[in-house]
Amino acid sequence: MEKNRETAQKILDRKPLATVDSDIIPVKGGKIIDTAVEWIEANPQTPAQTIIGTVEIDAIGIRHDFGRTRYSNKLATLPAVKTVLENGAYLEKLPDLAGTTATNHYFAAPVAIDGTDTYLFVRVKEKDTKFFYAHEVFSPEEIEKAKPLDTVLSEIRHQMQTVHRNKQDSIKWSDLYRSIIKHFKEGKPSDITPLSATSSEMSRPLGKQGLTAVRENAALPHLPTRISTMTQI
Repeated sequence: MEKNRETAQKILDRKPLATVDSDIIPVKGGKIIDTAVEWIEANPQTPAQTIIGTVEIDAIGIRHDFGRTRYSNKLATLPAVKTVLENGAYLEKLPDLAGTTATNHYFAAPVAIDGTDTYLFVRVKEKDTKFFYAHEVFSPEEIEKAKPLDTVLSEIRHQMQTVHRNKQDSIKWSDLYRSIIKHFKEGKPSDITPLSATSSEMSRPLGKQGLTAVRENAALPHLPTRISTMTQI
């Protein structure tokens, strides 16, 4: 665990693992989610070989991913997901906070978009197999402002126990992702599992009061447009 903490911290503090252009996957009149699915179908990805084993990257995962949040920088970093899985920092795992039997694994690495530094966070879900499930893009400022990890986990546990099941998409999972990156960047203990709720805790009856659904856009500066391809550093 100690070795993983040190390795993760070094990767998160290094130069960008990859660089992409903001218009690498142009949206041609359709929706971002449709564009993402079309891209993965036109550019099928071989499974990523990672520290936790083989991870599938396919259209099913893309639909899960873009079904939650959709914005241009997320689409632009899609070609870098496999690179982050194979060469980025592994930020440990948590039992599924929705109370299922699945396990979530978290990866992250610096990735530049049009020369602007960002952090690419990738979530892998493990059940019968391991598969790419979600990714988000954060600015360094967003990571710096993130709450302590144990605080965010406590807030999510409370929300999961009080929010009606059909309103659980209102929970801002990006708050958790930002806090995980900050936790490891600061060199804190890498075993974050004890901070999470158990599946039995998460499967208690939920209340009837819900939260207003939230869809977040990345708070990144406007990035200039130019045509290129992704390059790995």
